[in-house]
Amino acid sequence: MHDSQILWVDLRYNKDELCAGYSLASTYMVKVISESGEIEAAVQEHHPRILCFDYDFPDQIGLEILQKIKTRCPTIPVVMLTRDHSAELAIWALRSRIWDYYIKPVAEKCLIGSIKELLEQRPAGGKGLRLNLMPKPAIPTRSRPYKIKTNGAPAAYITSYVQQHLGEKITLDQVATLCGMSRSHFSRTFRRDHRITFQEFLIQQRIDKAVDLLQDSGLPVTQIALAVGFSDLSSFTHTFQRRTGIPPSFFRKTL
Repeated sequence: MHDSQILWVDLRYNKDELCAGYSLASTYMVKVISESGEIEAAVQEHHPRILCFDYDFPDQIGLEILQKIKTRCPTIPVVMLTRDHSAELAIWALRSRIWDYYIKPVAEKCLIGSIKELLEQRPAGGKGLRLNLMPKPAIPTRSRPYKIKTNGAPAAYITSYVQQHLGEKITLDQVATLCGMSRSHFSRTFRRDHRITFQEFLIQQRIDKAVDLLQDSGLPVTQIALAVGFSDLSSFTHTFQRRTGIPPSFFRKTL
């Protein structure tokens, strides 16, 4: 058995879409596995130079698997791909010393570029001096303070923040503080610029994300409700039907 350059760990819930690891097989030697219990044996058998963990919606168990393998194989660099993203998840990946963190869909050339760089830095067989494989972070051209001081509502920032934290509780006080505004000032400014209240905007973002998940994932409706920030299925179903005219389960059946 030839050594594989890449061991691709497919931990996605939805296996309907072709695993991205297969698209790299024409360029690199790739071994794809989808069972978490096979990872350690596959590492021993194939001696990969890179580990790629592919998620759609990483949960506690899936992240613990990555952490466990990273601890047991500290010299093998890890690339992580995820469809669901949050600032908290990205920080966790950084602290876990993940080489690259990608939000899907990922351009194939970006993925190939990262892998090529890793393969050049890590010699075959892992022999020789142990290199510090963590890339130097680029210095941002613009530094963003924690509180955003602006003359108007920072629409792009708030939209990005909401999209990254849809599964969490988001309050008006919270986003007003992030923008360095009082609650009333933020509410007036947001409504002036968006023609809707922040609460209406937040609900619409949650429903839009739910529509995407109903279309593109095989997740149960209850799990989708929690993933976009609803506390229970009943409130999600009521809000979804009020916004779209049909219940989420029926919406999925019509696709």
